[in-house]
Amino acid sequence: TAAAFDAFRGLVQRTRNVGSASLVSTEALEEAALAAAKGGDDALLLRSIEALENADPCDPQLLDDEALASRLDGRWRLVATLAAVVGEDLETSATRSVVNASGVVVPADADANEPIQAVDVSSGRISNEVRLELPLLGSCFVKVEGGFKRGDNGRQAQVDFDRLELYSLPESRLLWRNDWIFALARKFNPALFTGGRESSAWLETTYLSDNVRVGRGNKGSCFLLRRELAPA
Repeated sequence: TAAAFDAFRGLVQRTRNVGSASLVSTEALEEAALAAAKGGDDALLLRSIEALENADPCDPQLLDDEALASRLDGRWRLVATLAAVVGEDLETSATRSVVNASGVVVPADADANEPIQAVDVSSGRISNEVRLELPLLGSCFVKVEGGFKRGDNGRQAQVDFDRLELYSLPESRLLWRNDWIFALARKFNPALFTGGRESSAWLETTYLSDNVRVGRGNKGSCFLLRRELAPA
């Protein structure tokens, strides 16, 4: 319940500087956020995310330190996306489960579409992958990929998507690739990339642990992701 969650948040705020108690409290908040996402409670999910960000903010030097940045590496499952409508209250105007990569919008329901974000810090590349059922083709996944570099601060990555690919499943065979659609869109409608408010698209990591990551984008979206463990 919301009251139980508020108690979690109060506990974290009181104990964040008391050794292992901080770890226990942060793990409890992660569980609360994941449970809220699974239960479809957007209001509780947003409060859970904000509490995580306040309890243990991501290091401001994340992308300036190689060892810190390496914590971003790997495959992260998108648990929930909350996209705010500009000018309205985020808690009442949130919409769920879409991935918008510079105008390429695809559904990203955590159960049906198995959305994944893959990060490779050493190569400066990031990709979003979403499973889809398409007429004639059957099960496929769409991969939107691009480069990233440090943005205006050490937690912010400036993202430049440049490739769209379609793969068959389960064999992961490349069916189609497009490297020019983003350049064309950028030329004729740059607001698709920036939301009309900044000079470039960016993603800022606001909370990061070994298992959970929270990010906020330049269009007002908030992302909750959980690390995918490698097969044993």
